[in-house]
Amino acid sequence: EAARHDLLFVTDAGTRLDAQWSARMWEAFEAPNPPDVVSGFFRPTGSTFLERAIAFVATPRLAEISPEAVLPSSRSVGFTREAWSTAGGYPEWLDYGEDLVFDLALRDTGRTFAFTPDAWVTWSARPHLPGFMTQYFRYARGDGKAGLWPRRHAARYAAYGAGTALLVLLPRNRSLAAPLALAGAWYLRTTWMRVLMRRAEFGPGWMRALALAPVIVAAGDVAKMVGYPVGVIWRLRRAGRAD
Repeated sequence: EAARHDLLFVTDAGTRLDAQWSARMWEAFEAPNPPDVVSGFFRPTGSTFLERAIAFVATPRLAEISPEAVLPSSRSVGFTREAWSTAGGYPEWLDYGEDLVFDLALRDTGRTFAFTPDAWVTWSARPHLPGFMTQYFRYARGDGKAGLWPRRHAARYAAYGAGTALLVLLPRNRSLAAPLALAGAWYLRTTWMRVLMRRAEFGPGWMRALALAPVIVAAGDVAKMVGYPVGVIWRLRRAGRAD
């Protein structure tokens, strides 16, 4: 609201901007058919092994991104003032996940998006697993508050429920060991590839990060499974007060 410019660029605290970040964002808005919203990209980093391991496991690779479907993170995004105003701005009632709600509002108002991965920033994860779990608890709680991704969260509960059931049955049926291992490997394949394909960028210790990936994924998933219903309960209570 305080800015007076027609183009607004946004990044998060704790990120480091590439030297060409603002120039790349600006170039995207100077295209022959300029978009209303420009989504940049972000890369993992970290000053300690654990920070890098968490960041590299949690951060999607560019190959995972569908330019047509991307919902820009506020780590690296730009938009016109008109688009911001028409979409109602960021939802100030939401403490986490507000950028996704804002993105969806931009789409609902018919705004055009462009993906510009050259406009990138770096970010590092929390320095320890408890902090990482707190962060992902809050993200999932934000999803629950905003009613975002119910199927995605339901799929996570289903996957862990099925895995737990197989573990319980395993002592009585050893033949379940192979299917359980294959299912676990399939579930972890994307996060392993994030480390493996960026091992040069990760630096020393990338093999240890591969071994630690299951722990990081499980910690994040548990945090999400706890946080999401907390947000749903908050949303239902808020709706009840409104009624």
